[in-house]
Amino acid sequence: MVLGAKLEPFQMERMQSEWENRVAHNLSESGVHPMTVGELLDPSDREEIFGERLLYVQSNGSEALRTAVAALYPGADARNIVVTNGTAEANYISIWKLVEPGDEVVMMLPNYMQIWGVVRGQGATVVPWKLREEQAWAPDVDELSRILTPRTRLVVVCNPNNPTGSVLTQGAMREIVGRTARHGAWLLVDEVYRGAEREGEETPTFWGMYDRLLVTCGLSKAYALPGLRIGWVVGPAQTIAELWGRKDYLTISPGSLSDVLARKEASVLTIVGAGLQAKAHIEAIRLVRNLTEVRVWARNAARAQELAQELDSKALTVRAVVEARAAVTGADIVCTVTSSPTAVLLGDWVGPGTHVNLVGSSAPVPVETDSALVVKSRFIADHREHVLAHGAEFLMRHRHDNGVVVLGLGPSNGSYAIFVLGFIGIRPGVANVNLGAVLL
Repeated sequence: MVLGAKLEPFQMERMQSEWENRVAHNLSESGVHPMTVGELLDPSDREEIFGERLLYVQSNGSEALRTAVAALYPGADARNIVVTNGTAEANYISIWKLVEPGDEVVMMLPNYMQIWGVVRGQGATVVPWKLREEQAWAPDVDELSRILTPRTRLVVVCNPNNPTGSVLTQGAMREIVGRTARHGAWLLVDEVYRGAEREGEETPTFWGMYDRLLVTCGLSKAYALPGLRIGWVVGPAQTIAELWGRKDYLTISPGSLSDVLARKEASVLTIVGAGLQAKAHIEAIRLVRNLTEVRVWARNAARAQELAQELDSKALTVRAVVEARAAVTGADIVCTVTSSPTAVLLGDWVGPGTHVNLVGSSAPVPVETDSALVVKSRFIADHREHVLAHGAEFLMRHRHDNGVVVLGLGPSNGSYAIFVLGFIGIRPGVANVNLGAVLL
């Protein structure tokens, strides 16, 4: 950190901060609508939370939380993670570590301008690298080669991009890494919007593509938990240890309750449907989640009651719920496993970040009440063509995910369906679920 550094006013953030809680409709918000505490916690959690002491947690985040975050990044472990107070602190300590006065920092624009201001405050120069509107906001990687110089210390990328929403192709990602590596520069990738895509699969991470790489992320956008102020940096273990040292001088530790809530396990499952697929998915999820309660809701109430009676036991409470709103409210995971060609659940009370529509719908296109409900699922398939087009690619890419369960559920349309559920161990709700499917 440069002593006496002068930071220019962060005008956009100040404007948002002063006005976002005064207006009825905030059109500038870029994340999934924030969850309430009641949506995050089940009534059964409250006694446990009330018993938590408001102490200092380890300043780089608890071992449990760092391990849960590491599960998002193949090959990473807790040593590769430092937990921060939001992604903003993650970006700040990364710049503090990497950038010195006189350095050049190539920065993708347009962008959230925090890094711009911090770099300039460090006495370094920002070199703009502009996305091209005429190319659907894609970057010109040849231009990147032209603006990289021997003084370039760092290349900054935001993927998915804020504010355009554009996502780099894997080819562009490889080009960025290759051209950065040829100059020996570091690469800082802000991936806080990963998982908030309005369509398509979740954006691949840069993690694992380069040895001089830091990835920042957090719970504010796709996870709908900005108030927890939980972010993180993923990077080489030695560099992460140095970032931890800087954090000791800055905010010390994350909030103790935020650390606990961020790693809260999903324990309440709502199944929409009461057929064989519903039963199979309950059993699959039980293999990798310590469920305490399963709620069954179906338009055929008698079938729902039969399934609940069949599965209810001392080890797991399974109950049929008559009213759909009651079935969904407070659930950590909501799985739709019906053959209905139309949306089964309707209403804004189906909270963002809790809903997965699994293979089983006979609709010609994927059916969801709101695409924001499934932003954290890696793969959604509602019909055979979609599965055949994308399922094999998904399985190959995620075949080494931790906690993968393979479950045969066929026959379906003359073929057998194999669901692959990889649970990544971090709240909320469907953030715990990666799923893919392929028909054999």
